[in-house]
Amino acid sequence: MASCGLPSSWSLFASNAPVKTFSLTADCTFSSGSVPSGVDGFLHFSSGEFTINGNGHSIIGPPNAITIRVAGSNTVLNLNNVTIQGNQYGPAVWVQQGSLNLSSVVIRDNPTSSGSTFLGNSGARLAFENVQFLDNRRGSGHLVSVSGSGSSLVMTNGVFRGNTVTNVVRAGNAAAAQLEGCIVFENNLQLDGISSSVNTLAEGTGAVTDNSVSSGPVCIATTPTPPPKKKAKEVPT
Repeated sequence: MASCGLPSSWSLFASNAPVKTFSLTADCTFSSGSVPSGVDGFLHFSSGEFTINGNGHSIIGPPNAITIRVAGSNTVLNLNNVTIQGNQYGPAVWVQQGSLNLSSVVIRDNPTSSGSTFLGNSGARLAFENVQFLDNRRGSGHLVSVSGSGSSLVMTNGVFRGNTVTNVVRAGNAAAAQLEGCIVFENNLQLDGISSSVNTLAEGTGAVTDNSVSSGPVCIATTPTPPPKKKAKEVPT
């Protein structure tokens, strides 16, 4: 991982780490081997506050582990301008007790047989601003799920497009979710077929406050879907 701008050792993602702010210089990929025993994620943050500035690059998950794991009540992870993709095992991101702040992040193309794509529980605090969820597929579970006393989600401006899940956003078991700004639910599919219910907020059993503007002509998402790459022009010979 060192070649992409992150350290190669999981042990560095703790409060005694010598560096706590990272700037990606390339996509970060776990391509072979197994995640070490006792480590729950490709990137495992166990204590302290860390910031990753993605500079438009991707963090690509491994086949046998969670992509990002945040654990501990005093652990904070800030992710900016990065794409999380390729997760094939459990949740792509799991936050337990800690805090996760996302700004201009894309969560896309995470195909998994079970579990929620984004899971926060046991007092997790999630804050999303200008985040896109694109073309994720779950064998079962939700796209974003928060549960447990003290767990919360605050989302300001978000896009949910082309995902196949049970529910798009769900708060349950004493958790709270709050949606603000422009929230777009578009072309999402429920696991058992096309359904309009997956293109709205799923309240679950927790407390939900929806102050967002629904998708439509008055709602212009601040995080547009990345345009397709343009083909190079042919040079006349």
